[in-house]
This record gives sequence, C-alpha cells and structure tokens, in this order.
Amino acid sequence: VQLLDDDARRRNGLRDRGRRLDYHRRTERKRHDADDRRYARDRDRGAVAGHWNEKVGREVPHMEQSRKMKLSCKGLGKTFKTPKGDFEVLRDLTFDVYENEFLVIFGPGQCGKTTLLNMLAGLEPSDGTVFHNGKTVEMPEPSRAMVYQTMALFPWMTVMDNVAFSQKVKKIPKKERAQIAQKFIDLVGLTGFEKSFPIQLSGGMKQRVGIARAYCSDPDVLLMDEPFGHLDAQTRYMMQESIEEIWEKEKRTVVFVTNNID
Repeated sequence: VQLLDDDARRRNGLRDRGRRLDYHRRTERKRHDADDRRYARDRDRGAVAGHWNEKVGREVPHMEQSRKMKLSCKGLGKTFKTPKGDFEVLRDLTFDVYENEFLVIFGPGQCGKTTLLNMLAGLEPSDGTVFHNGKTVEMPEPSRAMVYQTMALFPWMTVMDNVAFSQKVKKIPKKERAQIAQKFIDLVGLTGFEKSFPIQLSGGMKQRVGIARAYCSDPDVLLMDEPFGHLDAQTRYMMQESIEEIWEKEKRTVVFVTNNID
C-alpha cells in the first residue's frame, strides 16, 4: 500500500511539475514576443545596437548612431601614372569616421596609407569624394591637421615658437599664444624644454613637439602619418602609450596610419 501511495504521489508531482514548466514556457514566450516587438519598433527607429540600419545599409552599433560623423569617404580611388603604366594604389574605399574616434588604419609599406591621408587632408585629389562635417573636401583647411613621418619642425625656432606657430599665423597676441602653446607643451610632457631648439631634442621629443603643434592649431580632425615609424622600438612603444594618454586628456577625432602591428 505504501508503494502505491508513493507512486501516486510521484505521478501527481510529475503532473504538477509539468504544469509549472508549461506555465513558465508560456510566460517566457510572451516575454520574448514582447521583446521582439520592442526591438522591431526600436530597430525601425534606428536605435538598437547591432541591428540593420536602412539609412546606411549595414548593421550600425548604437555608439555610432549617437555620435556625429566627422569624415565620410565614398568610393576613394587613386591611380598614378608611371613610365611603366598605371599604378593603382587605392580602389573604391568607403568608410566613416566619427567624432572623437581614434581610427587606426593598418597596412604594409607602399599600400597607399599616406596617399589616403593626403586625400583626407585635401592635399591630393581623389577619384571618389571626402566629406568633412558634410562638406566636400577640396583643399587643405586648418580644421584638419597633419603629423608627418619626418620631423617637420622649423629648426631655427624653439619648442615654444614651433608649437605656437599656428597661433602666430592667426595673429593671436604673443602673450596669449604663449599661454595656449604652454598648455599643449605640458600635455605632451615637454615642460622645461620651451626654449630648446629641435637639434637639442631626441627623436621622440621632436615628435612630441609635432603633436603639440598639431593640437595647438585646434583642429577638428588630426591625421597622423606613421609618426613613430622611424623611432627605435622602445621609444616607439613609449610614444604609442603617450599618444593614447594625450588623446584621453584632449579628445580629438584622430586617423592614425601605421605599418607596425604592435
């Protein structure tokens, strides 16, 4: 009799668990259906991360949708005429760069990285179109600053004068431009070297001057063309960390090209 009672209780328990499981399944299904309806509604509004956005024709992270687009490149291409014939370096390149984004473009030597930056800066024509804040880029502008591979400093000027050069071109009073330049000299860690000339600086310090000078011009977009490529491995590593720290403190939209996978 006791065994029969246990079997009965077991059967009843299984039925109860089956009812509870069925109830939970129905509840989960309702919740998932509600989520699907909400996500479908938000997707149509373009507000859900990772969902298809009809305006751009691809899945766009929410972060991109909420930020302002700074640069937009459509169908960029470049072919050079050489004695041996046409040499194509870029073809149908399309991408966007958003406000305060640090975009790194990686590629081997002679693949067109510098050519691409020159197009973004307005220094070189392209088969496609570059837009900066919605306007077509046709020529260089102060709103786009370049940091070059080579040490493009004025050797007859001190660190202070090199960094403050853009402010001098804008005819900012000497005292005021010195204050502005000092801010960026301090930012790149060259405090105390304001009166030094480029010949008195190491390679890494010279590039810091170039970065400070670019920031001092108050650009909307900063274009960096393998600025650490000629430095030794240890200095390059230190500069890579420094540029990240500088960007965190003084946010800018940065396009950084390099052939160094590290």
